[in-house]
Amino acid sequence: MWQLVDSAFPSGGFAHSNGMESAWAWGLIDAGEELTTYLQTVLRQAADALLPFCTAVAHDPGRFREADWACDATMPNHIANQASRAQGQAMLKAGCSIYGGSILLDAQQAVRLEHTHGHLAPVFGLCASSLGFARRDAGSMFLYTTLRATLSAAVRLGIVGPMEAQRLQRGLAEPAHTVAGDAYHHGIDETCQTAPLLDLAQTGQDRLYSRLFQS
Repeated sequence: MWQLVDSAFPSGGFAHSNGMESAWAWGLIDAGEELTTYLQTVLRQAADALLPFCTAVAHDPGRFREADWACDATMPNHIANQASRAQGQAMLKAGCSIYGGSILLDAQQAVRLEHTHGHLAPVFGLCASSLGFARRDAGSMFLYTTLRATLSAAVRLGIVGPMEAQRLQRGLAEPAHTVAGDAYHHGIDETCQTAPLLDLAQTGQDRLYSRLFQS
């Protein structure tokens, strides 16, 4: 578990900011209370729009292709869609290299043959399932890495310092647990967008004059 959520795990997540860079550029957040609200929104959005794909595959890896196609269909935002594919395929490649196993290797072959897309949430669930983690553990790890990556982006953008970022992460631990508890048993057909402003902000990433992140 520690290896899978370690920041050193080569899944490509640190090339993405979950929309924070464009939201910061458009003046939608500041370094104070708005940042905390933004992080809470990211968690809620991840729980409602992505977590069901992760937990469904973690519970039944045979649903990987179904969940992956459904994830693609519910992600019309081209920036978010490309970012999800890039991170998912990087994580799948890392999982195959590090852990191996027919579950991951078969999924990688399907992505290579373009039979499916390799989005991050279902790939994360597949990796968790291949390592024997329960559905709830997979969901907790997915939300933890989402929050960690977003806070890392805030530090590198100079919005907050590393100490403040860690304080925020600790303060958001209980809200994250609550959000996860609300969403653990949602099925794929219950996914929904709960933060349209966040989604709109992320679409502006490729129109920034200069940027550090891909999304």
